[in-house]
Amino acid sequence: MTPEAGLPVQGGDGSPAVPGRVRVREQVLEKVARETAAAVVGVPRGDVSVDLGEWRGGLALRVNAKLGIPDLGDDAAIAEHTNLLDHVSAIQAELQNRVGAATGREVHRVAVTITGAIVAARKRVR
Repeated sequence: MTPEAGLPVQGGDGSPAVPGRVRVREQVLEKVARETAAAVVGVPRGDVSVDLGEWRGGLALRVNAKLGIPDLGDDAAIAEHTNLLDHVSAIQAELQNRVGAATGREVHRVAVTITGAIVAARKRVR
């Protein structure tokens, strides 16, 4: 407690300092990373697997996922879609940002392996 205000001393992030320790199991971090990866890639979580580990004081992610792609017979959808490498690079950056924000840990490395494709259903115009 600070003598002048009678309030608990705060941590560097403005949160109250509480004696003790917080542990988050690796399983929880993996679940958060898998759910985030499924949302970022845009596929069901069953089509995503994540391995997570410590690396250089932060996290390293290895993500295996199927990738949603446009119907290859739909020229307009293909023209709107970015090329595969740019798309996966954007996924890596988004995963780094969102997993870091969700876990409160710095993500130093994200390796993405595309294991298959999920072709988007063609929309019919009436």
